[in-house]
Amino acid sequence: MGYYKLDQDKAFLISQKALVVEANKLLVLKTPPDINNGQSKWELPGGLLELDESLSSGLLREVREETGLLIAVGRTFAVWDYWSQGFEFRDGRVLDVKIIGMAFHCQRIAGDVQISDEHCQFGWMTNAELMELDFSLNSAFAVHKYLAEKLVVTNDRP
Repeated sequence: MGYYKLDQDKAFLISQKALVVEANKLLVLKTPPDINNGQSKWELPGGLLELDESLSSGLLREVREETGLLIAVGRTFAVWDYWSQGFEFRDGRVLDVKIIGMAFHCQRIAGDVQISDEHCQFGWMTNAELMELDFSLNSAFAVHKYLAEKLVVTNDRP
């Protein structure tokens, strides 16, 4: 199949995120400043899909690693894409990467949040609190869609 052209200095990755909501609060994690070029940003739990994983097994693994939670993965909530310039792979290659972001509705099955060293803080945030936070590109689209849908539901009530 010789129809597809991908420059050698570019790649695709898939980033998955979990929308875990309890008592009308969304679980979010904060990255330490050294991960985002000196800026601390908020994001949803989740991460990059490995080649040998299914979508759900990859998200289960990432959420468990980052939060200690066991979740059930539900329906797809949002899909978006963004570019990450100068992405460094484990083998030392540095490429411009197009990342396909996917967020899923998820439910906590077991566990208490215990963040990994990838994050410095977590919170169960209300809609008002979420609007005040600075989100990374890997989560901003999904969180803004989540808030927009919550605002529509709230505004439609008598």
